[in-house]
Amino acid sequence: MSNIALNQQLLENLKREAKKKKRENPSLTHNQWLDVLSAQYGYATYNSLKRRVEEIEQQARDQDVAAEEEQWAKRFEEPLVWGSVTGHGRNALDETFPLPVADGSVPWPNCFCGSSLFTCANGPRRQFDGPVYTVDGPEMHFQGEELRVGDDETILMALISVAGKLPCGRLVEFSTDDLDKAVGLPLPDWGMPVQYNAIARTLWRLTHSELTVSEFKFRGPILSYADARQQPGHFAIRFNPNFANFFHPVLMLLG
Repeated sequence: MSNIALNQQLLENLKREAKKKKRENPSLTHNQWLDVLSAQYGYATYNSLKRRVEEIEQQARDQDVAAEEEQWAKRFEEPLVWGSVTGHGRNALDETFPLPVADGSVPWPNCFCGSSLFTCANGPRRQFDGPVYTVDGPEMHFQGEELRVGDDETILMALISVAGKLPCGRLVEFSTDDLDKAVGLPLPDWGMPVQYNAIARTLWRLTHSELTVSEFKFRGPILSYADARQQPGHFAIRFNPNFANFFHPVLMLLG
């Protein structure tokens, strides 16, 4: 039995087998049959086997967390500045129309709504390269580390609020207090888990990914530039100038 994986699937299989055994031989209860079946794996009771499975799963989660933290340590070895203050527009110094930010509201690209661009997953982040599922939306393709609702989407909304009144593509400098003021309440109150380097990590993901939405003539990172060298007190970003295409169709007509 040494080659049998001790996991949740095994526990589910034992539960089904115990139900079958109870129907065939009702002299033992369902729980008693679970204990009998667990013996073949070297455990006196089903509960002891279940505890061992939970220990193995927790060890795996701890290893994943350690591996992810090691990966971030390597990513943050260099100065925390990514991308370029120029580029990704129609020409090197492009600045396009401001995003339509109104006080108290955050504009959000309609094609992001009803899409799986931001996930609700837990655990280690996946590296993604493929189409993004959308509900009646344009075709989208994303390449990069998985973006999530809890932090990446929340922070991107705050960044749009901070930068939205300026031409899209202009360098924007801000503090965490500016983010709080832009959205009207502290970021953790949006349901975002408090995590060391959470903002810097999101900035890294938004500069080290490529989103393609041909209908809006957008291809590239959402952020062309990010500087987190003075975190947590000070940050600087530059939106991809073509990010404005999601809000101003005239820009697509022009080029």
